[in-house]
Amino acid sequence: MELAPTFQVDTSQHGIQEFPSPSPRSLWVLLPFSADWRWQLQNSLSRPEQLAASLPLSESERRGLEVLGERGFPMAITPYYFGLIDPHDEHCPIRRQVVPRLEELELVPGDLADPLGEEAHEVALVRAVGPEVAEEGHRGVVAGL
Repeated sequence: MELAPTFQVDTSQHGIQEFPSPSPRSLWVLLPFSADWRWQLQNSLSRPEQLAASLPLSESERRGLEVLGERGFPMAITPYYFGLIDPHDEHCPIRRQVVPRLEELELVPGDLADPLGEEAHEVALVRAVGPEVAEEGHRGVVAGL
């Protein structure tokens, strides 16, 4: 018998509780605190081990999480969005959007190193030093900070 994945959340008022993996028709829709965007962000899955504990991962997903974690790639999946994932379908479209796979790191013909063309439009860091700052001997103060 396969156990349904679970999801642990800190409801603040009630401490850490374990719920069945959410789905659009589950209790997540009924819980009043789950509609608050701040609660959603606070309880996002943001570490690979959280995702691995909450969702059965394929080997490709497990390796993708590992490699991207090594590179410092950020991840955050809100409980609501996590609830849209079919935990038993590795090809679920929502799952494919948020769970990295090893295949995504392979370079294929047509890939661009800078697909958005951002490198061609980089702006140099502007530093501002006013006369009063220069007199005191401070240099390199970043404007606005």
